[in-house]
Amino acid sequence: MSLFNRLLSSMGMGSCEVDTLLSSDSYSPGQRVTARVLAKGGTIGQHIHGVYFSLHCRYQQREDGQVQTQEVELAHFQLPVAMTVGAREELEIPIEFQLPEFTPLTLGSTEVWLSTGLDIRQARDPSDKDLFEVVPQPLVADLLVAITRLGFIQDLVHTEAVSSMARVTAPYLQMFHYSVGEGPFKGRIEEMELAVVPAEGGLYLHAEVTRTGRGMAAAVSRILEESGDRQRRRLTPELVENLQQHIEQLLVD
Repeated sequence: MSLFNRLLSSMGMGSCEVDTLLSSDSYSPGQRVTARVLAKGGTIGQHIHGVYFSLHCRYQQREDGQVQTQEVELAHFQLPVAMTVGAREELEIPIEFQLPEFTPLTLGSTEVWLSTGLDIRQARDPSDKDLFEVVPQPLVADLLVAITRLGFIQDLVHTEAVSSMARVTAPYLQMFHYSVGEGPFKGRIEEMELAVVPAEGGLYLHAEVTRTGRGMAAAVSRILEESGDRQRRRLTPELVENLQQHIEQLLVD
């Protein structure tokens, strides 16, 4: 490569491009993602020393009464491939990886994307960013439908940081807030908050309800309990089918 071409390459002019084509527009947490990475040569040939990937999410978090935008890298990996892309040549590299179980759903302001880059030494690394939708697993989708059928109205989805002492494999939890409309819990519950937490052996449902207060005694009870009544249950089809019964238990425990 001539000195002039090397200069153009280092400036990113006439160099290689990368484009990742996902096999689907949507995935569920824990699902395997397949894609094709296309490396397209520019006006000059270049040697690629590897392909690297990183999975990111952006969400809004409430902290001290304020909403802050956070960006987190969920995972990263690299393919130590070595190849040369000639001028105007196009190469295709198949890839496959598993979406982490704790990947948040793309609800509200939450975004998830895959960044792809090519390791080209002494040059500006070409990169690509691909947004995609993260949808609930079938069991979680059934849970969200069951909650709606009981008269709960989802009015907020946000993310909270978790303590380093918590037994959770992610630095945050995605929380689902519900108010109460017409249904069996009208007048009994002010609000409900849920989180589906991946853990060893499956999924767990963390539920917290704030009971409707009547009179000073109920108000004091809520203050003493600080943030309501919490319960952790393994998420199963039976739990979803008997969801009303489990919420009733939250009110009497």
